[in-house]
Amino acid sequence: MRRAISAALAPPAPSSHRMRGTTFRRVAQQTAERRVFWIAVCIRLGLWTAVLLSATALNSYSRDIPDYHRQGREIAESFRQGTNVWSNWIDEGWFEFIGLTYYLFDGPAEANLSFVVLLNALACGLAAVLTFRIGLMAFDDFATGAAAAWVFAVFPGAVFFHAMPIKEAAGVLAVTSVVYGILCLVRSRHTNAWIWIACGLAILAMIRIYLVSFSLLIILISLAPTPRHTVGGYIVVAACYSAAFCGTGLLLLETMKIETEQSEAFQYLDVERLNAVRGSLVRGSGRMYSDDADAQFGEDLFRNAWLVGKGLFHFVINVDMTQIRSERQALAIPEALILIAAFPSLICGILAGIRYRRRLTFPVIAFFISLMCIYGTASTNLGAMYRWRLQVLPMLLLLVFFGARVRGRGIFRRILSKFEPAAFVR
Repeated sequence: MRRAISAALAPPAPSSHRMRGTTFRRVAQQTAERRVFWIAVCIRLGLWTAVLLSATALNSYSRDIPDYHRQGREIAESFRQGTNVWSNWIDEGWFEFIGLTYYLFDGPAEANLSFVVLLNALACGLAAVLTFRIGLMAFDDFATGAAAAWVFAVFPGAVFFHAMPIKEAAGVLAVTSVVYGILCLVRSRHTNAWIWIACGLAILAMIRIYLVSFSLLIILISLAPTPRHTVGGYIVVAACYSAAFCGTGLLLLETMKIETEQSEAFQYLDVERLNAVRGSLVRGSGRMYSDDADAQFGEDLFRNAWLVGKGLFHFVINVDMTQIRSERQALAIPEALILIAAFPSLICGILAGIRYRRRLTFPVIAFFISLMCIYGTASTNLGAMYRWRLQVLPMLLLLVFFGARVRGRGIFRRILSKFEPAAFVR
């Protein structure tokens, strides 16, 4: 009788199986996160170490490094003299951070810049982990998150630029941090989510202030109640929120007597200012046009549409294969071919996310499309576009692998099979 009562009170077998399955998945997630973090960190530090040990000068690795070194020394001197302006941390915060590094350590350039690269590598490792978690939360798919995180960790262009003392690593960490915080709020209303959002916005304010307003709008639409059944209703409500957000923001700026013409975020809404920026980028081997005048927006709607379409295309495919002007562009051709092959999966991932999981995938899709439109219309240089795209590369990869999962065929679908939970628990 006692055995019969114990058997009746014991939990059913399916629950224990589910518990074992949950534990298995948790172990697989922790293992995947740990591996992708160290892979992202080590491969970037390895490249930087190889550059330092080679006889090649740092300015041949990147022409930005001498400029960062010069500004870092100047800012460090202003720290020593007490003349540093703290408002420079807004939008120019990366140079201020490098200057602070020079001020604190006061070592040779290689040592100071190596410390910055170390932080960049750690930021990329954390961004890879957040990419994996975003895939789990937005798509409920372990393989999609793991595949996107690992490809981001070893992506050639990302490794090349993130292994430099430039701000692209901070940019990708900021975007992934904001998206992860939004998804935490949408799914569980966890209070720590606001810490991720605040940290991401703070980094964006330091390096690219004009992205803060777009991020705040995406956060508002993501958290506000919206229709779940019809895509059209969702778009209408999102448009109303956008109009209210912009109107309230402009009213506050006017009340506070802030001149929007002096803000870089608003200057890009002026066509003349936008044309000036586009013209200034028509230089070097990465220029997309042969002359400044060819890149200008005008009154011809068809020509404007062509310019915008070309910019959006090259945001994803950062090589003009009809005009290869440098060895770096030639090395990017295999990567461009892979992305061209991924284009159908990317479109499928966006459409499937909008149709079936729009509330969870909205931050991922919104950041990808917003930055694609911002940089696609502003930039006329493939090199600059390549670096700026790295900010949303995790979102691009997530949408590609999710689209491959939905399509159920192709090389990217076969890649997904290599990143199932069983691959990380042996």
